[in-house]
Amino acid sequence: EDGSCASASSSKRARVRRCIDDELVLALCSILSRMAAADAGKSRFQCFAAFAADSTAAAAKVIDEFSRLKGFFKCSNESLVLALVYIDRTVALEPALLASLAQTRWLVVSSVMLAIKFLDDNYYNNAHYARISGLSLKELNTLEEWFLRL
Repeated sequence: EDGSCASASSSKRARVRRCIDDELVLALCSILSRMAAADAGKSRFQCFAAFAADSTAAAAKVIDEFSRLKGFFKCSNESLVLALVYIDRTVALEPALLASLAQTRWLVVSSVMLAIKFLDDNYYNNAHYARISGLSLKELNTLEEWFLRL
């Protein structure tokens, strides 16, 4: 009987954790959309402008990408928040950078990967992140180097 109670408790904690993770991803996407709306006409964050305009397809792509990366990269919530800071700082330094969802994708992948390496105790090698992100290892290494030089 004790085993089933522990199992039920563990299952409930897992559901609560997934809910918190989902809420964090939605909050980060909401923040990005607000940044896009506040920056309208300046070319920064334009890839998130469709999300700000409540375009369901664009919003789903951004939310799906954050959720997928969070799950496969096995990163902490704090790493996702730091990744948002990295995205903001990168776009501030390179305003014309984000013109498409493809560029957004590599920026999100790079920023999440570097945030994990900075904050989390356990992280994978770049080959793992490259496989998950769909980038080649060479591309990911180049992006990491470029990102670190900013």
